[in-house]
Amino acid sequence: MLGDKIRKIRKGEDLTVAALAARVGVSESYISQLERGLVDPSVSLLRKLAFALNVSVASFFDEDGAEPIITRLEDREQETMQDGAVSFSWISPEAQDLLLEMAEVSIRAGSTLQAPANPHYVCLFLTQGSVHIQFGQTAAELQAGDSIFIPAHTPYTLTNCGTELTKGILCVSKGGQQI
Repeated sequence: MLGDKIRKIRKGEDLTVAALAARVGVSESYISQLERGLVDPSVSLLRKLAFALNVSVASFFDEDGAEPIITRLEDREQETMQDGAVSFSWISPEAQDLLLEMAEVSIRAGSTLQAPANPHYVCLFLTQGSVHIQFGQTAAELQAGDSIFIPAHTPYTLTNCGTELTKGILCVSKGGQQI
């Protein structure tokens, strides 16, 4: 139940009903009614609650006690591009409703990966080799052990200018909208 989830998160943040009400701009009695399931909040109030509680709106609807999902190496979905110059081995399970996807990405020496603008946040952690990254007017060189966070709606280009294979872990957070 939504109210139970809000109460659990509020208590986890060590907030009183009064403190949460003050942060959100509603009465204590409204928060109390909300937590008991007597009222339904608007979408804008859910956004305010999420901000006040330092969580995403989606966390109010996450299932408690969901089972972990294991993806075995031999079961990973493989994807290649540009005649095998760039490949992805999807670490995360195949599930449409997951908000985070992870892949091991490999870029052959001399190859380039062009990623168009999309609504997702991307984080790349290099585990081997080096890569030149270009986004907008900004360019950077990354070495093994470096990482980069790429905001949503930002097209970018990765080029392996080295002589060896470059590998990294790519994390994609779906639905890169900010509240």
